Amino acid sequence: MKVFLDSLRKDYHDGNVIPFIGSGLSVPFKVPAWGDMIRSLTKKYVEEDFLTNLIDVDLSRNDYWKAVDNLLEYTVLTEEDIQEEVVKLIQDRKIKLEDDTLHNYSDLRNMNYFRFYLTTNYENLLHQYLNYDIQPVSLSDIQFNTQGIFNQNRVCQLHGTSSNAGTIVLSRKSYEKLYSSKKYDDLLRLVTGTKKLLFLGFSFDDQFIKTLIKQHKESYRGEHYILLNNPSPEKIKKLRQEYRLITIPYKAENSSHVIEIRKILQEIRHPIVPGNEQNLAEMHRIHHKLLLVQG
Repeated sequence: MKVFLDSLRKDYHDGNVIPFIGSGLSVPFKVPAWGDMIRSLTKKYVEEDFLTNLIDVDLSRNDYWKAVDNLLEYTVLTEEDIQEEVVKLIQDRKIKLEDDTLHNYSDLRNMNYFRFYLTTNYENLLHQYLNYDIQPVSLSDIQFNTQGIFNQNRVCQLHGTSSNAGTIVLSRKSYEKLYSSKKYDDLLRLVTGTKKLLFLGFSFDDQFIKTLIKQHKESYRGEHYILLNNPSPEKIKKLRQEYRLITIPYKAENSSHVIEIRKILQEIRHPIVPGNEQNLAEMHRIHHKLLLVQG
């Protein structure tokens, strides 16, 4: 709905949006998603049919943590083994793209009002294409004593980086440790206290989003945005009611995710013409009325 896109556009130009980047934006680079990583680990280390079938069921339900739990319980794999295997998979499969029109990281580079980024991705493509001078930071290294962190041109890789296998967060145990971290809660409070998140590269069924918001309801305040491909009205309403996420829909059919996301980013970037602020303010009022109806 255009009114929500106009609202996002105004928030962007006001400097109130922090992008939260998921694995979907790295798909053009052949970076394996969580499900693909687990399938590869299963193919390499599992010989018993019962375990293969069990993990297939877990993956069909998008229950990645249960699948990893089963790998750890029924094979000789340790968490350190899985972390190292994930890094190898990324290194072996990731490709280079000379054509910037084939991905959206180059588009993000042109978004001047995006400065501080959050991501769950392990590879460093986001930092690479943004060409930031300051190296990516992990959650454990962030200092929360100032709002100035949002004025830095920097990427925060919440789930670790492939340049350091020991930082990779994939198992249920490692996720629970991350989510229970006071620093994680502090980060969410700082972000949602003054900014709005824009989720890019996540799916409606993404386990991370659901767990993030459910386990940090008190810290996760206000309304935030998510870009989704062809969501049903029921999904849009559910995201609004259960997660306070405002859906910006697009249709990749007969096009591509990259092209349609690019169109939205270009629309957001479009300058706000002086004199139109009143119209945008009215859009915001309509926006909030619609949210009340949805809720």
